[in-house]
Amino acid sequence: MAMSHLLATVIPLALGAAVSPILFGIEMLALTSSHSPKVRAWLVAAGSLAILLVFSVAGLLLSTSLPHHRPHPHVDGAIDLLVAGLLAWLALRTWRRRALTPPPGKKTLLERLDGAPTRTFFVAGAVGMVTNFSSLVLYLPAFRAISKSSVSPQDKALCLAIVLVITLMVVWIPAAIVTVAGSRAQPALQRMNGFMTRQSTTITIAICVAFAAYLTIKALTELI
Repeated sequence: MAMSHLLATVIPLALGAAVSPILFGIEMLALTSSHSPKVRAWLVAAGSLAILLVFSVAGLLLSTSLPHHRPHPHVDGAIDLLVAGLLAWLALRTWRRRALTPPPGKKTLLERLDGAPTRTFFVAGAVGMVTNFSSLVLYLPAFRAISKSSVSPQDKALCLAIVLVITLMVVWIPAAIVTVAGSRAQPALQRMNGFMTRQSTTITIAICVAFAAYLTIKALTELI
């Protein structure tokens, strides 16, 4: 697989994984904190990155422990169909839960973070990524495509770095903007946060349905 073809395969998945209203909300809470907002914002990004690296290392160890066989398109197609099914299930689950309200007295993650110590935001970034199933479900096929590709180890490392940067742009870009521009960037980020909060359910369902369809079509071309 050429590097250009590999990038064309994984970048769409990384872009889908990057759409995360949950992580963006945590990042905005960090950036609007009264105490060390920039430090907290970068800790959220670091916590999110740590989870992706853990999944990547686990996937690498698993792939190296299995016997190496010649690539089989039927296996790839079956895995793509499995991921498409998971995304469809997530879309349905999100749609069914959209009208539900949290039980009385139960605080959300964002509410629990209000007033928390600065170091807690690293954990918040990690928890936000772990619970962000749609991002993980799209990141893992991208990582798998990189690990099984025939490009050089250097190209694999570069491709993985690109995927990580894209997947995490929802947290590192706001942190970088505020680090450079300061409080001048707050109004635009607050408007974006308001939009993503209001439309979080719609965004999640749209991403899941779109990539479920994309992976289904991709699987059918591999299986036929």
